[in-house]
Amino acid sequence: MSNIDYVLEICSQITNHGKTPSMGLIKSYSKESLPIPMIVAALNRWKSLSKAEKTEWHTKNSKTLNTAPKQASIQTSENQRLFALEQEVASLRQDVKALSSLLKASNLK
Repeated sequence: MSNIDYVLEICSQITNHGKTPSMGLIKSYSKESLPIPMIVAALNRWKSLSKAEKTEWHTKNSKTLNTAPKQASIQTSENQRLFALEQEVASLRQDVKALSSLLKASNLK
C-alpha cells in the first residue's frame, strides 16, 4: 500500500466515524509521521472522489489497514475534553463580565 493509499484509507476511516477528513484528523489517526504535501494531495484526491468511489474504497481496503488505534481514540477524547473545557471557560468569562458590570453599576448608585 502506497503512502497516498494509506492516507486515503485514513480518510475513509474518519468518514466512517461521521467526521470530515482534515489535516489535523489525518495526523491524529496516522500511526506514522506523514509529509504535509502528501496529506494535502491525498486529501484533495479524497475530496474529488464520488460517494460511490469512497464507499468502494472503504470496502476494498478496510481489511488491509486498521488506522484507528487506541492512541487516535485517546487523542479524539482528549480533543473533546479540551473543547468542552474551552466552552466552559468562555461561559465563565461571560459570567464574570456580567457580574463585573453589575458590580460597577451598583457602585455608581
